[in-house]
Amino acid sequence: MNDLRKYLVHLTAPVTTTFKADNYRGEPRWERNAVEALLLAGKPVHSTTKIWLSDLPKPVNLYDMNLDWMDESIQISYGVPHEIHTGVYPAEANPKYRVVQYHDGPTEATKDTFLKYHRNNPGSIVATCCFKSGAYIQKLQNVLGRENVEWTYGPMLPTVFENHDSFSQPNLLWAYRNFCSYADLDPHGMEQLFGRVAGYMRSNPALRLVILAQPHNEISKAALEGDCKAWFLNLFSAREMKVLADRVDVLTNIHWHQVLDIFSKTRLVISPAEPLGGPPFEAASYGIPIVLERSTNPFVDESGCPLFNGLLSASHGFSNEFFNLLDQLYHHQEFYQSHGNLYRSFVKQHATYETYINKLDEIAKKRNWDK
Repeated sequence: MNDLRKYLVHLTAPVTTTFKADNYRGEPRWERNAVEALLLAGKPVHSTTKIWLSDLPKPVNLYDMNLDWMDESIQISYGVPHEIHTGVYPAEANPKYRVVQYHDGPTEATKDTFLKYHRNNPGSIVATCCFKSGAYIQKLQNVLGRENVEWTYGPMLPTVFENHDSFSQPNLLWAYRNFCSYADLDPHGMEQLFGRVAGYMRSNPALRLVILAQPHNEISKAALEGDCKAWFLNLFSAREMKVLADRVDVLTNIHWHQVLDIFSKTRLVISPAEPLGGPPFEAASYGIPIVLERSTNPFVDESGCPLFNGLLSASHGFSNEFFNLLDQLYHHQEFYQSHGNLYRSFVKQHATYETYINKLDEIAKKRNWDK
């Protein structure tokens, strides 16, 4: 059956240009990446809804939903606590097998949304989860049964760039979507950061500051709908950046392909880490080592132990540890590149489109879905 295996995909956000377009994170970005990974691997893919609304040529192996394919299909969907998919799902779609990606999955009260498929056809449904930290996988295992849960980052990255030299790139990048909250809640820490950044930029005229900002309240929403750069430069914490204004970019609501392009030109990620999220993977694909929050990040297990040697971490927010590590990464090329290579090697092994396809094949083989 391996040559006959089809994939039934479910997207909540249709594609109007390309899969890498739009400012999606979380569920819709994961869904798009999963579909693109399958298509690029040459897999036959059909979709629960009409997802290709682009004027560009439709991929030759992407089809509208085919009810005759259901017994050969593995459904790929992103689940939410109360259902194994997001959005509206057609009642007539009934594939034989299902792989459901969860961030925070069903509770004891809602677990039947998943387990009813297992009872009907034992072993026909699998829950996958990205993060070992934060007890997300542990919770899924407790609710759904250890045998029904698999760890995989999923298709976080199209690929890694083996020979890319990030140390020589110009961007000092605020990569997380937490800029506005830090600007409001920790102006002293921001002042320390941008004093340091200004020093880096004065020492090297090729450097640029690039900020990817998303609003966290109505005030920051209004600010980012106006002159983003002027708003940033008028922050007290950014006063040392005013004389460097021509080397500052403040961006919001940009496409994912633009985010990846910015990372390709980035030397240092200067933002303190969020607990999870995509930037550590995007940075690592280019060999950029990123300082992560110690207790909860994508590259530690449920006990906070690193999943690979060379992980750089500090306590939450702006700390002496964080600033010291930034300085080491900025000034010491050998330190930078040795750690960057370890990050890149880890995500190559666990988080690319190719490794996701391999994981799907492993799941199907492990459960005899090809017989």
